[in-house]
Amino acid sequence: MLGNVHYSDETKNAVLFGYIYRKEAEKQIEGTRVHFCVGEISQILLWLGKLILENIAWEAIKSTAKALYLQSTKEGKLLSKMENAILSDEIELKEFYQDVKEFNEQRMAITETQFQYLREEIEADVIGRELGKIYSQEMREPTIQEIMEANKKAKQKADGLLGLKS
Repeated sequence: MLGNVHYSDETKNAVLFGYIYRKEAEKQIEGTRVHFCVGEISQILLWLGKLILENIAWEAIKSTAKALYLQSTKEGKLLSKMENAILSDEIELKEFYQDVKEFNEQRMAITETQFQYLREEIEADVIGRELGKIYSQEMREPTIQEIMEANKKAKQKADGLLGLKS
């Protein structure tokens, strides 16, 4: 449906952290520390996120989402709950649109608890990838130094994505 499209880290981060994890952060009850892994990011959401970050007009985004929804249902493709909501509900699509833009522009209107939740998710993502490389490529446990370096890299990435000074 969407072909073989390459998505920038900017697009992936805006969709993953700016929308998907933000939705989870908004569901969190004060004082709870529940985190989850989303797995692969939806190609549909990445494609819409890419259009949003390319500053495609809202009306074009709406008609594209509607066309994607109609095409998916016509072809009998199963959409995830999130994809279905975004493509079929204009209010949810608008929220996706705004959340992606706000994250990219580093101007999210969220609580401090939600901010910390996003920060932890970004850091966990970086640490997981960094240490995962060592496990899979070198088939060994990381050293303390490598763990410390992964933590430092994770903090820097979180700070950069969230608009903080390191």
